[in-house]
Amino acid sequence: MARPWQSVLTALVVAVCPLAASADEAEDAFNSLYGKEYEKAAASRDPAPAAALAAQLLSAARAKGTPPALLAMLCEKGYALAVRTPAGYGTALDTMDLLAQKMPERAAACLDRVLTVREKQFQAAKGPEKTNAGEVLIEALLTAADAHMEGGAATEAMALLKRALTTASATKSDRRAEIQGRLDGALARLRTEKQAEDLKTRLEAGPQDAAVRKQLVRLCLVELDDPAQAEKFLGDSSEAALRKYVPAASKGVEAAPEIACMELGEWYRGLGEATGVSPGGKAAMLKRARAYYQRFIRLPETEDVARGQATLALKKADETLARLGQAKGEGTIGPGRWIDLLKLVDLEQDVMKAKGTWSFKEGELVIRSSGFDRLSFPVTPVGSYRVRGCFTRTALEMTLWYVLPVGSSGVAVSFGTGEYGAFRRASSKSDTLTPLKVINGQEYLVEITVLVSGNQADISVSLNDKPHVHWQGPVSELSVSDECRVPDPKRVALGVEWGDVVYKSVQLKMLTGKAKLLR
Repeated sequence: MARPWQSVLTALVVAVCPLAASADEAEDAFNSLYGKEYEKAAASRDPAPAAALAAQLLSAARAKGTPPALLAMLCEKGYALAVRTPAGYGTALDTMDLLAQKMPERAAACLDRVLTVREKQFQAAKGPEKTNAGEVLIEALLTAADAHMEGGAATEAMALLKRALTTASATKSDRRAEIQGRLDGALARLRTEKQAEDLKTRLEAGPQDAAVRKQLVRLCLVELDDPAQAEKFLGDSSEAALRKYVPAASKGVEAAPEIACMELGEWYRGLGEATGVSPGGKAAMLKRARAYYQRFIRLPETEDVARGQATLALKKADETLARLGQAKGEGTIGPGRWIDLLKLVDLEQDVMKAKGTWSFKEGELVIRSSGFDRLSFPVTPVGSYRVRGCFTRTALEMTLWYVLPVGSSGVAVSFGTGEYGAFRRASSKSDTLTPLKVINGQEYLVEITVLVSGNQADISVSLNDKPHVHWQGPVSELSVSDECRVPDPKRVALGVEWGDVVYKSVQLKMLTGKAKLLR
């Protein structure tokens, strides 16, 4: 809970926010509020004041209405102070997490700083804690490597993967084979990129060379999985199918005309099944195909026969991906990495007992419920973890809830039950209530932290960055009421009761242990 002086400083930050729209104005605002205190903390040999001020800066950065320029400065300054001492490492990580979330263009730089903290924690850890710190560092390295791969920087990704493999070998991690596989994949990617560069050079020298153009388009499209890059090299001599489908594919799944989704899915599946395609290229094409099949299946106007055909094609794609070892999920994910749960959802498989409609619109989950509806995410967290999400209730006075596994038991956290939010358990006498009025049309940010140690649990819920519910006690005292219960109690789930709601995001991050992805 924030102390009174912290609340006052946060209020001051919000008050000067209109004056901090640019970098220079943000610096002036920061200096007027924290300048002297920051200089004193930075110059002190005692790290305690630095850690304390870093926590204040993080709280101020989280304040509603803080403009981007000031938020960035608060995070930068806070990180610089927090990273000086182990007592501030948690604040440093939260600061970079906030900055990456609010300013995605800085995500890569934030990942680098997260790696710095995780490396420090690993080097300082002793005994059994060394193994857990190693797993956390490995996950951070893999996350950064993935970001570099997605950005086309395979060389940088390989360097990070080599560090991950070294750490895994030192701690005898069971992820060594997985990391080696990723390293092999990055090396193959480098070779493919070199081949593409050679083809580009040849095409520049001979623009009329149809064979080179065809090879380059297919290399970018299939092996590099980059339809936007492939589109740049299309020409009049390109195959009619490529001229038709590549421009549509480059716009992404959600931008494709609804009626064309089945057609695009079939086209991608055909690319993946062509002779000469590498296992990685085949997997990439099938993943693209399944995304189009999924969108086609969930379209309300899709006829039953066509939906059945798409469902069968989706099943075949999943079976082939499983044989390739490239199922939709990634096996297990360790601590420190945010998992986008909405991207894992297959509405056909994951929604149960729906009395309304569930659909995706521009990446957001839109629910119109006329009863008790539930969705189980294909992920099972084992250990301590954090869930955060953003929702807006759009109609009626309905209830929505998160169903969370806690050790050998579970709990449901509800929002919108009259005037209260609650831990909903089997007995109403054991519910934990707290005042809450969910207002239709207002966006709510939820963060739930589940800490498990032996048979003890600590669960805290914040709403719009303010403490909402806190509970501590034996895991055995927790349970899930009937209306919230899902078939697999080990899975994270959502529930909706009579009403409309839009989930903009739902994410999960392991703090200890691992999350198992079921697809």
